[in-house]
Amino acid sequence: MTVTTVTLATIRTAIAKRLFDTSNTAISAADITAAINDSIRTWKFKRFWFNTMTSNVSLTTSSAVLTPPTDFLIELPRSGFTIDYGNTKWPLEKIKPLDYSERDNQSNGLPRVYTWVGGVYSVYYLPDQAYTVICRYLEDYADLSADGDSNDFTNNATDLITYDALSKLMGELRQDEKMEHYYSGRAENEHNILKRFTNKYTASGALSVETIL
Repeated sequence: MTVTTVTLATIRTAIAKRLFDTSNTAISAADITAAINDSIRTWKFKRFWFNTMTSNVSLTTSSAVLTPPTDFLIELPRSGFTIDYGNTKWPLEKIKPLDYSERDNQSNGLPRVYTWVGGVYSVYYLPDQAYTVICRYLEDYADLSADGDSNDFTNNATDLITYDALSKLMGELRQDEKMEHYYSGRAENEHNILKRFTNKYTASGALSVETIL
């Protein structure tokens, strides 16, 4: 699938055209940029084929801390963290912080569970060696600022971000409820199309057990 780079400036221009405000008189370019970034922040928590990542990290012997990749947003459910050891995959089970705290958290061995506690991911048992962990996760994205900035959402979900940003602008700045709902509906249609592509692209292989978030 060929992906075309679509920049912040390109989407901002398309939005201004639909607002009949190409000179950014009624709604500033800064407000449009803010709406675009807000839209990406909303949708990046949904799973699509283009923001689903796989990367390996290593645990530190006797340390409970699991440090995810630098572009990590959130792990996928059920198979977010899997230990790759001895030609076998050992999925880590996510448990509640309270359940984690009730364990002795002193024994070493092959980790079997993890939780998010104290601002970090923690595993148990404490690893008795530097195990490799396969991380399956949604990628995080920094806000767009320069005209030439782009990311996976601007390139692969151009219409979704455009329509969702328009819905926000119509509702919050134009206070036009009718057009807000119109563009919200268009955005949801794009979301459904992207979900179908995502299901097609992830129908087999390592991600086959996952579902759309």
